[in-house]
Amino acid sequence: MNLDLKWDSKDGLKIYGRIWKPNTTKAIICLVHGMGEHCSRYEHLAKFFNENDIAVIAYDQRGHGKSGGKRGHTPSYAMLMYDIDKLLAEKDLHLPKIPTFLYGHSFGGNMVSNYILANQPKIKGAIITGALFKLAFEPPRFKVALGKMMSNIYGGFTERSKLNADDLSHNKLIVQNYKKDVLVHDYVSARMFVDMMNAGKWALNNANKLSIPTLVMHGADDKITNPTGSSEFVEKAGSLATLKIWPNLLHEIHNETAQNEVFNYTLSWIKNQL
Repeated sequence: MNLDLKWDSKDGLKIYGRIWKPNTTKAIICLVHGMGEHCSRYEHLAKFFNENDIAVIAYDQRGHGKSGGKRGHTPSYAMLMYDIDKLLAEKDLHLPKIPTFLYGHSFGGNMVSNYILANQPKIKGAIITGALFKLAFEPPRFKVALGKMMSNIYGGFTERSKLNADDLSHNKLIVQNYKKDVLVHDYVSARMFVDMMNAGKWALNNANKLSIPTLVMHGADDKITNPTGSSEFVEKAGSLATLKIWPNLLHEIHNETAQNEVFNYTLSWIKNQL
């Protein structure tokens, strides 16, 4: 059963979400998507896990998809953390007392890593893919300086990220659909850029605070976020973290040519936690 959801964020923003529920539910994944995209791009992921008795709940982040807010902007990183609070609260309304996993991809992985380190939630585990701990390229210095300056003067100042959709996946249909998707955007505000880069550094510096089992996965050929960031996170986090680097895969490992292997590996890890 699939349901469209709506709720209010802490600052009153209208948030759109979805829940995919199987007939029998043994666990639930609470999913946080990446920059510029939206939760409906994970329909196939939800279908796979539903077929294995795992529910999925997700939302369009503020400034994304069908949710409110200026495109690609947040008033603060703390507000993004409150949005995850709301996601978990919404999960409790529909499926309380069910083993819960937080799943974050890319910028969502940046958020989930910060959330579990800072809040140490009482959940079964976390799954972090293609996380933005570090960029896979060096942004122009003048743009970094401009972003920092504008973040202090006018945090809502936005620029195009100029993300190359061809770097998402080797699957050409995925890339074509991304380019045609009217809910996808490539805006990022000065505040969002500065906050997410600082948050990536914070997560790496505080990885030793990890308190729940966490699966960290990355495509070895990712040209958007740097797989060395994921390796560093797991090395510092210790025995609770599991690292899986997927050879030859690009940024969206859940949309790659080895998608089935990625899904089944994730499912096996989840079952081990249960």
